[in-house]
Parts: sequence; structure tokens; C-alpha cells
Amino acid sequence: MAEGLLKHRIEGQENVSVQSAGLAAGTGLPPSEHAVSVMNELGIDITNQASQPLTEKLIREADLLFVMTYGHLDSMLMHFPEASEKTFLVRQFITDTKLSNFEVSDPIGQSINIYRRCRDEIAEAMDSVLEQIKKI
Repeated sequence: MAEGLLKHRIEGQENVSVQSAGLAAGTGLPPSEHAVSVMNELGIDITNQASQPLTEKLIREADLLFVMTYGHLDSMLMHFPEASEKTFLVRQFITDTKLSNFEVSDPIGQSINIYRRCRDEIAEAMDSVLEQIKKI
């Protein structure tokens, strides 16, 4: 959902590339039915997205890396310590958020309402993510 939201926000900007990947992700899996549904509610089609594992190549090529939870951040930095200077929580730069609200809810296996909440938590971060991208 984060990939779809950010791609939607930067549509037409050819100097920005967005890819999502996961530390425990398989290769080529489609988004969940609930993820597709809640993104369609915003007019964003993510049906052509596919999962991919995070690799050293992706880390090396990325200017910024955004994760959803502190657990993801810890795992990321344990596996790829060289990425520490460019890895952040996706909600980290929202200025009016408490530290405890920096994480995004994990919707996997949950109801469609949890997917909506997750989508909205990510969407709320997009302005601050774009500000970080502009600084590069």
C-alpha cells in the first residue's frame, strides 16, 4: 500500500523511483485482496504490484528506505547496518505525532477495517516522506 500511495503522489516525476520490498517477503506475490480493495477506494490500482525480498542491491541503490515498525527498523539495521544513515520509520517525520504513533499497524490477516487504518496511517505520512525526498 505504501508503494501505491507514494507512486500516486509522485506521478509524473521521472526523477523518483519507488519500490517496496520486505525482509521476509517472497518473490512475485500479489497484494492481498483487502489491500487492493482499500486502495481502490482511493482510486489507486495496486493489482500489478508484486512482492520482492529486500536485497543488498536494492539497499545500495536506494537514497532513502522507509520501514513501518521499530521491529522492522531493528531487523533492517541488523541485516544491513550500512543502511543506517538512510533508513527511517515512514511516520517518523510527521511533526505532530507522538513517538508512540510512529509505527504503522500490521494488517496481515486482519479485517478490511484494519487495512483501511493501515492505509490511512501510511497516507498521513506521505507529505513528510515527500519532504524528505525533496532534500536529496
